[in-house]
Amino acid sequence: MAELLRTPMMLSMYIQAALGQEKQLGIQAAPGQGKQLAIQSQEQLLDSYFAAILAKERRELPEAASEYWQAEAALFYVLPEIARLMERKGCALSDQEMLPIVEKCYRRIKKRTLVRVFPQWIGHSADIRSGAESGEAWYGIIIHRILWRRLGLLVQDAQGNYRTAHPLMEEYLVRLQKLFGRKFAYYEQGRLLLLALACTLCIGAASQAFIQAGKKEPYEESISENVLDAAFAAYIACGRQYGYFVELLECIHEGADSNDYERALRSCQEALESPGGVSASQASGYLEALYQSGEVMPWSEEPLERESYESLVALPKERAEEYGNYLQVLREAKEDQGAWEFLDGAEFVEKLRALLDLDAMVLGKYYSQLVLPELQAMEQSGSEEERQLYGIYMKTYATVKQQNEQAENLNESIDVYQGYRRQALRELQSNGISSSLRKREEKE
Repeated sequence: MAELLRTPMMLSMYIQAALGQEKQLGIQAAPGQGKQLAIQSQEQLLDSYFAAILAKERRELPEAASEYWQAEAALFYVLPEIARLMERKGCALSDQEMLPIVEKCYRRIKKRTLVRVFPQWIGHSADIRSGAESGEAWYGIIIHRILWRRLGLLVQDAQGNYRTAHPLMEEYLVRLQKLFGRKFAYYEQGRLLLLALACTLCIGAASQAFIQAGKKEPYEESISENVLDAAFAAYIACGRQYGYFVELLECIHEGADSNDYERALRSCQEALESPGGVSASQASGYLEALYQSGEVMPWSEEPLERESYESLVALPKERAEEYGNYLQVLREAKEDQGAWEFLDGAEFVEKLRALLDLDAMVLGKYYSQLVLPELQAMEQSGSEEERQLYGIYMKTYATVKQQNEQAENLNESIDVYQGYRRQALRELQSNGISSSLRKREEKE
């Protein structure tokens, strides 16, 4: 035991494993010694240490909490994948370097292969995804919230890059990754072999049928998922901006008390300061990869419209900047009676609400063009996996109820709604907003 615990790190793990599992840890189990767990190697001590971390999470969380499954996936799936990448690169990793690995893990959660490798997660895929609408959003949950802040199993260096808490831990995690990595490879290669065999047997007939049916080659599915996630994330981000801003305007219109107003103001500011969605460069990269992989989306069997996609994924940032100006003018006017009268506050609120509602309609048209056909195809699919994926999207969709209500029954084209929007913007600017914005710019 002294040899095993010769380093401070191993001694610390020994103590934490003992406390976490509420068991006496010894070199080997002996008759009559009660709850004693045999520890005969460094590997077993690390096994006990990670099991103790998970046991502690279970005790501190409500029964059946989804956070427990997120923590288990972070510990035994994502962290080993990251450790393997650290070993290959031989250095700490930045967020940009780790994101593709986490996105790969996120995509696998949707597939049957995951529960073949980790059968204990059957029925808990939705818990592990935790409502994240994209791999990037899931990255924030798994890396920042769980592995870094809560568990401390990833630490940051002075440059903001991440490494595991200790080299011994990294070696252990790499061994775990190699074990389940071989299982993933086995199942995925088996699936490819079956597909190759099927193609070999019927390639002639299938090709002829494909030509006769006039079908086009579908985009690669994992890339399509990234593109769909990016479009869906943009819709949700803009929907939240709209919802929080509308709640603030309703507080002002109804004369709510100062506490309700301040709460609504903070929520609105937070939604605008952290708009969400994916970056323009990342979204563009997804798009280029998509077009190189095929001709139509794998669910709706329709091509993706480039201009609408690029406009939609850019909206969260664009609206955050524009709405931020309106919010600042509104806040300053609320704090100064003279400014409120100059702006004609009540009319400004009314016209701003009209503009926001038209923005919600424009956003709804983008959603109906790009996202809705794919989700409808998933819902009607014969694949249980695709129907489950549809359900996951719908859970997140329900979080922007006000936006969804505005996006219903839109019978005009997007150009018509954008024309209405331009008119509403002119009406708003005629109400003193232009002068107020100029005064703000002069002060700055």
